[in-house]
Amino acid sequence: MNQYILLNISLLLLLSMILAGCTNSGTSKKDISPKEKINATTPIVTPSDDERAVGIDQNPFADFSIEPDHVEEYEQTFYKKIAPDLTEYQFVLHGYCGIVEKIFAGTNEKYQFPVISIKRIDISETGGKLIQTIDSLNTLEKVKRLSDTDFSFDDWNHDGYMDISLFYMPGGSMANRPTYFWLWDNQIKQFVRNKELDEVSEESRITLEDDHRISAITKTGAQTCCICYYQFENGKLVLIEEHECNYS
Repeated sequence: MNQYILLNISLLLLLSMILAGCTNSGTSKKDISPKEKINATTPIVTPSDDERAVGIDQNPFADFSIEPDHVEEYEQTFYKKIAPDLTEYQFVLHGYCGIVEKIFAGTNEKYQFPVISIKRIDISETGGKLIQTIDSLNTLEKVKRLSDTDFSFDDWNHDGYMDISLFYMPGGSMANRPTYFWLWDNQIKQFVRNKELDEVSEESRITLEDDHRISAITKTGAQTCCICYYQFENGKLVLIEEHECNYS
């Protein structure tokens, strides 16, 4: 009888320990951090085959007929005071980055380079409220480093306020650099797309000169080009000079 009682007590103790263990394992949760976005200082590491299967469901570079080996979310932040009478602004570029692998012509030697596609720009007062979102973007840039995104600040219309521009995609045989331009409108306190500059950049390489003129160089032949100079007058882009030139 005593052995029977001791056996029952042992079974009850064992059962209680099992139940306690299940309860503890059920309430213990592993902390899972959200996936960190790649930023301008994050190194790109070539992934394994298993890692390539995980990530973005759709290829954000499909419109450019590029399929990188691996794609990650990308984010880069700039800070700029665009005028003395305005507070500092924060510009956050959102998009994707990936690794493209190519083979040198005539060899089996492989090389890799990063590509970046910007989809959205969020503009806010530094540490404050959001003032503007520029979306529906679809850029492509081949870079050496993730920090090489061609996002720039210049006063294109010479009104005392910095404007912004973003490289759109590689040009063609005319050595052009298609670019998006947004000029600051101080009345509405936002950046407004300027399609006149956009269109000029589609065929030319645009530079803002020291005298505030805008030069646009277009390749017209194997050794010839056309240089045009523009400036803004009453809010409009006006052609003021044009001449042919030869490459040296």
